[in-house]
This record gives sequence, structure tokens and C-alpha cells, in this order.
Amino acid sequence: VRGRQWFGVLLGFLGVAVIILQSDTDLVSWGSFSWFMVLPISGAFLYAVAMVLTRQKCQDETPLMLALKLNIVFLITGVLGAIVLLFLDLDAKTQSVFPFLLADWAPIMPGQWGVMAVLGALLVLYSVGVALAYQIARPSIIATFDYGYIVFAVLWGYVLLSETLNLTTILGVTMVITAGICVAIPPSEKR
Repeated sequence: VRGRQWFGVLLGFLGVAVIILQSDTDLVSWGSFSWFMVLPISGAFLYAVAMVLTRQKCQDETPLMLALKLNIVFLITGVLGAIVLLFLDLDAKTQSVFPFLLADWAPIMPGQWGVMAVLGALLVLYSVGVALAYQIARPSIIATFDYGYIVFAVLWGYVLLSETLNLTTILGVTMVITAGICVAIPPSEKR
């Protein structure tokens, strides 16, 4: 890995951090710290470790089996997390701070089952494709394109959900795109 590529990795990490830890959100501010802020950073670190291990240790495994095992681990972790939340019995005020993470489960409407089925099928295709990609190419190249979803999440949030783009989000997305370019350009033969 060359210096430019390490710069790209660092820049991409900082770009994602800028997007996640924006100072204008209700959940987080630069001056306050919450342990919930550690979740996306630790998740990104563990994802990176999994992708490096996929390339180094799982060349003989089928992509479908890799995806299945990964999603079984997600299921087990989710069930354990739900059990912990059940026993914590958090009050409504605490749940309202992070409703996606801490709120009670809501009933699923009939139309939502079809959406979940489509999303499940897409997740299988995505998981198998990503596992195959990490088996074939270097993690630094695949990760550049894998983290491109952040750019599209911002774009679709703007187009479909009328979310406003602020300077911090634009800066973070620009950093991620620049990082992808730094990592993807092959190094010159001269040293």
C-alpha cells in the first residue's frame, strides 16, 4: 500500500466520520459524547476486519455460504441485543433519544411483509456479490466502491425524502469520493 492509498483510507474514514458525527443533528454534537457514537465506528472497523479476513482466509468458501454465515451472526447478535433491551426496560424518555435503536417494536402491516421479502432477496444478492468481490480483488479496491453507498444514501435522501444538504454533509461526501479516487488509481511503477 502506497502513501497515496493510505492517505485515501484516512481521508475516507474522516469523511465518513464527518457525515456521521455532524454537529447539526439532534442526536450528537461535537461537544457531547455518547457511547452510542462508538457503534458506527466499531461497526465499520469490524466490517473492515471481516473483509480482510474474507480475502485472506476464505478463498475456498462459496460466496453463498459466506453470506449465509454472516447473516446468521447478524441474526444471533440482533436477538441477543433485543434480549438485553428487554431486560433493561428503558423509560420512554431514553427510548425517544435513539428511537431506531431503543424503541419498542412496532406491528408489521400486511403491505410491509412484501417490502421485507424484496429487501431480503436484495440483501442475499448484495451479500453474495460483496463476498465474491472481496474474494476476487484486494479489499482496498472493493471497499472504495463498497463505501460508495454513503454517497448514494445522501443523494437518495435528498431526491426522495427532501432532506437538505448542508455544508458538513457535502464536505464528508467530497472526502469519501476523493478517498475512492486516491485508492483506486493504480500506483505508478516508479518508486
